[in-house]
Amino acid sequence: MSSSVNKDHRCIGLGLHHAPVHLSKAEFEAKINALVDTCLALPVCQRNFLKFELMFPTDLLSNHIGGIGSIHPPDGVWVRYESPTHEHLAEVLTDPEFHQLIADARDWGLDCDCSFSADVSTKTDVASSTPNNRAHGAWLIRIPSSMSGDDFQAKMVPFFDKIGALPVTQKNVLKLTYWSQNTLAADAYRALGYPTPEPVAVIMAEYETFDDMAELMQDEGIRKLFAEDNPFPELETWCFSMDVVTKVNKG
Repeated sequence: MSSSVNKDHRCIGLGLHHAPVHLSKAEFEAKINALVDTCLALPVCQRNFLKFELMFPTDLLSNHIGGIGSIHPPDGVWVRYESPTHEHLAEVLTDPEFHQLIADARDWGLDCDCSFSADVSTKTDVASSTPNNRAHGAWLIRIPSSMSGDDFQAKMVPFFDKIGALPVTQKNVLKLTYWSQNTLAADAYRALGYPTPEPVAVIMAEYETFDDMAELMQDEGIRKLFAEDNPFPELETWCFSMDVVTKVNKG
């Protein structure tokens, strides 16, 4: 299915945090940025994070997602990070100073909707002249707890391959990845007080420009694929563009 899975066997994680209703978008983003900057200044974070990004959903794709039956996600932030191993991530998540910063943030409304370590399969990865100035998009599938994970993957992985094989994908997408949850860091997340994550899967894509993303979303080939071959048309899905803020990038 993929050209690679988790570069150098790194631990890759994703956290979804809804914005509290009493904060404006600007207030929430300011608090998240300040919290993350404080956390990343801790020695335990400086030792153990290779990459750390904040991803804020935008509504730029809202007029383009109807053709694939998706909705826009709740306001909030996605946190994407990489550590050398799951043990390195666990050292962060169980650190007392890190715990205290997260506990203090709960006082202003920080809530974890879903956090997990993931197996990330890369379908496409094309070098570009603007690697740090790309347009980003995501498609999240909410998996019912009654559905077997193996059954879901058996149907979703071939569908992901079909997305990657479309001419518009090969023309417009610079990087295409599929994120599936694993439980390797589950104990450390629980120790931080995070709930057991709801089952989800995520497809992320990077483009040279937003116009490339919009062109893909309006392409007849991708709309036909979702209309005729989507294995789970009944499931709730979110589709959106993102503003990405890179906090750490050690390669």
